[in-house]
Amino acid sequence: MGPGGATASIAPPSAIDTHPTGINDNNVIVGYFSDSSGTHAFVNAGGSYTTLNAPGAVATYAYGVSNRYRIVGYFVDAHGLTHAFIEYAGVFRTIDIPGAVATYGLAIDQSGDIVGSYFDGTAIRGFIYRSGFLELVDYPDAAVTWLTGINDDGTVVGWERSCATCGSGAFVKPADGFFTLMHAAGVRDSYITDINDDGLGLGPSGLYDE
Repeated sequence: MGPGGATASIAPPSAIDTHPTGINDNNVIVGYFSDSSGTHAFVNAGGSYTTLNAPGAVATYAYGVSNRYRIVGYFVDAHGLTHAFIEYAGVFRTIDIPGAVATYGLAIDQSGDIVGSYFDGTAIRGFIYRSGFLELVDYPDAAVTWLTGINDDGTVVGWERSCATCGSGAFVKPADGFFTLMHAAGVRDSYITDINDDGLGLGPSGLYDE
């Protein structure tokens, strides 16, 4: 929303479709868009657009941006492999979980800690890349652990699914605590896509209070 609750269109020039995915406290917006040449990440700062393409990528997706303008996302290379990345000032650094078939960077906090998920050939699992150290995160007995957000306290959010035909459950996990599963009333699938520093999580069904 713009000032006073007004909406503002977000569409890079030449875009066929546009997907804004993240915004920081300075109202810098990131996301991805498609045009006649493929899929590209973008940054919108004050209405000015910058296109981001990871080196060697056939498609690039940005998902999060910190107040220090570190951008996190993932890209697909010419061999069809998916890699997470962090970008700053035009320099991309690739993040690949050892042994993973695909790695997805999905959110970043103000300290530069990154969360995301990866596919190991059997299940989709979560990860936190914190201060240069990798922490693997699995919701107990889940076939899918998809991490979507992290706040400055280190609390992460996401959703899990135990089987292909099972419903999805939203969860919250403090940095030094255990998973708390949350289900929105009256729906089969619950998701949390982000969390703020007050512990409020956001999903398609509304707000979740940590």
